[in-house]
Amino acid sequence: MLIEVLFIGDEVTAAGFRLAGVTVITPDKEKLHEVLAKVCDQASLILITAEFMEALDSQLQKEYMMKVSPMIVVIADINNSVPVKDLAVQVRRTLGILE
Repeated sequence: MLIEVLFIGDEVTAAGFRLAGVTVITPDKEKLHEVLAKVCDQASLILITAEFMEALDSQLQKEYMMKVSPMIVVIADINNSVPVKDLAVQVRRTLGILE
């Protein structure tokens, strides 16, 4: 079964996405890598909060962010507890364009 949009994050932020009809998963952070590995074959787009993304080690973060399919987008949670990194800066760094 293909899931168009999947949200991964905390319960409170997930509630809003659930109300909007988005499939949500609120895993333990310790099991996040297992969950991501499993759902990458099932979703077209994965929205994950910055707080949950930071629960992964930096190498796994890079691997997931470099995936072409599914696209993984890091978003702020409802409390903005972990700031989201500037996407434009990340893209320039990935491409080797330094300012």
